[in-house]
Amino acid sequence: MNTYYSVFLFIYAFLGLSYYNAAITPNTKCKNGFLAQMSNHLECRCNENFVHVSNDTCEKKVECSVDTVDKACGEFSKCVMHENEGKATYTCDCINAYAVKGDICVPETCQNIECGFGKCIINEDAVNDPPICSCNIGYVVNTEDGNKCTTEGDTKCSLVCGEEHQICKKINDFYRCDCDEGFKLNVEEEKCVSHSIYSMLNLSVIFVILLLFSNII
Repeated sequence: MNTYYSVFLFIYAFLGLSYYNAAITPNTKCKNGFLAQMSNHLECRCNENFVHVSNDTCEKKVECSVDTVDKACGEFSKCVMHENEGKATYTCDCINAYAVKGDICVPETCQNIECGFGKCIINEDAVNDPPICSCNIGYVVNTEDGNKCTTEGDTKCSLVCGEEHQICKKINDFYRCDCDEGFKLNVEEEKCVSHSIYSMLNLSVIFVILLLFSNII
């Protein structure tokens, strides 16, 4: 019985590790975020006020305190309690396998790597390979400059925007699927609706609120 239990724990841990290190693909569903493309990789980016807890999952960012221990307080970091001589302090520490670089947490193997106009990434399908630089859109790797992102160049969008009225757009330094011209994202329904319909929905909500308020008065 103990042998079966040990095997079960091993499989469970392996699957958990595989899930955590799973490479981001065009089919990845980013929790509380969206799929973004840089020059050499895809990644999940978090919605506003959310931070990464794993490659494909973002959680609401909290202020580190006694009430938020183990909660996400920054990118790939969580609130940790430290006790010294009976006094507790709370700090926002990097999660396992991440280390501080500047004011953010990055993979430990990327801590001393500079990429120029890009970021250091790990190949999750071959974790024993050395990390590489993935460039902001508009830059490509310069093989004569230590494979840093210091050369201007184009990268085509490879994202598959399957939702209706969505197209691939360059937003700042990355590509993402966004609403086409004349459409706006309805956050609650997670779909693109026309500006006119969106405006009508907002006006309807305002009208109902005013009507309820007038009845209360």
